[in-house]
Amino acid sequence: MNNHSSETSINSYKHVRSSGYLVPKYRYRNPPSTMSWLEDDIDLNDIEGKDRSKSPEPQLDDFIQKVLQTKRNLITRTKEKAYKSALYLATNIVAVAFENEWLYPMYIRNTEREADLCDFRAVDKNVYVGLVPLRKPIRMNAFMVVYKSPGDLPSHRMLVQINKKTTKEERLNIVNEWGHCLDANGILRPDFVLQWFNRGLIKSCEKLEVENKRTQKLAFLETSLADDGTVWVHIIGFDPQENYKINLVPCFSLTEVPKQLYINAPIPSRRPYNDDQSKFIQEVHNGIKEGEEILFLEARLEKWCSKSRCSPSIEISWGVHIGQLEDRSFGFLNTLKPKRLFEDIIVLINAIKEEHVVCLHAVTNRVINHAVFFQYRKNLGKFQQKQDWFLAVLKTIQTQLNLNTFPNFFLQKQNIFMESDAQILKFNKDEIKRLITCIKNTPESLLSYSGCEEAKPENDDCEKSDDEKESSSEKNGVHFED
Repeated sequence: MNNHSSETSINSYKHVRSSGYLVPKYRYRNPPSTMSWLEDDIDLNDIEGKDRSKSPEPQLDDFIQKVLQTKRNLITRTKEKAYKSALYLATNIVAVAFENEWLYPMYIRNTEREADLCDFRAVDKNVYVGLVPLRKPIRMNAFMVVYKSPGDLPSHRMLVQINKKTTKEERLNIVNEWGHCLDANGILRPDFVLQWFNRGLIKSCEKLEVENKRTQKLAFLETSLADDGTVWVHIIGFDPQENYKINLVPCFSLTEVPKQLYINAPIPSRRPYNDDQSKFIQEVHNGIKEGEEILFLEARLEKWCSKSRCSPSIEISWGVHIGQLEDRSFGFLNTLKPKRLFEDIIVLINAIKEEHVVCLHAVTNRVINHAVFFQYRKNLGKFQQKQDWFLAVLKTIQTQLNLNTFPNFFLQKQNIFMESDAQILKFNKDEIKRLITCIKNTPESLLSYSGCEEAKPENDDCEKSDDEKESSSEKNGVHFED
């Protein structure tokens, strides 16, 4: 009975099966490719082990962070210590000159019979420039900046003369007050100022050298005359770390922005930064009107030649000094995102310079700063990684080295490379090109370049240069034609 019933059920099942009612319509179709991995005999534990052990290749940003962690504090402390020492020496030199040169008390601004010193800054490692301000005339607006078209004078040079609105009596008083600094046409001459100013510095250095040798504080203290008519003081100490060069220059601050001078901003004019750009420029103008010392005219001479695109009056004009404007720009950029980025870039390049002083001799602090300004205005909001900023700044410097010219960001008719030797520029150009190629091909080489790791034997990666990459990255450079 039971056997019969089981046979019946089996036969009925075969009947139903043959009729197709229980067979899925797409039973024998190929499985989708997304599920094909199920057919493989894979140990999932093996997969997990491999995923955990596999780490991503370190990027240039990782090595940049390592250099910053290793070098930032050391470079900052060394700079601060050297700066304080150089400032102390410069203040002493000016103070002694104030006592020994009789024209100093007449024309140099002083506090309690001590000469003032403003805008003292490091232009390179152990190289400093300090401005010594002239005192203000008794009559307000005694002098005026003469407007000159760009064909007569570039924007970084200003001609100063007695204000035309003064009466004959007032003009006579100004001539009596400033007689050692004026010519017959009432022009305030930087070369006249430098005559007695440099004489005071040389006297001061001679006196200090005798005293320092007696006290054994310094080995030598010498002076040399630069092409721009200013004096460089060379301080050679018994400790090699106490060797400095200091350039002291007479100056006076501007109480308004001259008509021919346009204040540039290291901020893009596009959205969302256009309001920030306007705000920065307005703050500079307001600060100068309120008496802040942001722009200076310094007594640096510039020679005229027949090839010059200006008039011979450039020889009696004053140079525009924008050091405080640079500081103000960095302070403003510090409020924007990414914050403090420029400081990291400067530390990185300085870390490389510490190890390769000769190779990057022309890459001064000002060159680095202005390369950062150009890149900020061009790429703010576009670059996300620090490595992109770093390479772009290096590329800007390389491009300008190729052109043998580097326009001042704020005074674009002024060439920052003007005082650099052509052979040094050529040598530095080749070295920085090699540096960029090596870092791009082998990011880890940044550690040896910056002294964070012993240099490894050179490989072919540092010599490779992809022409296509070279031409595309050339866009990060900056070139302004006069």
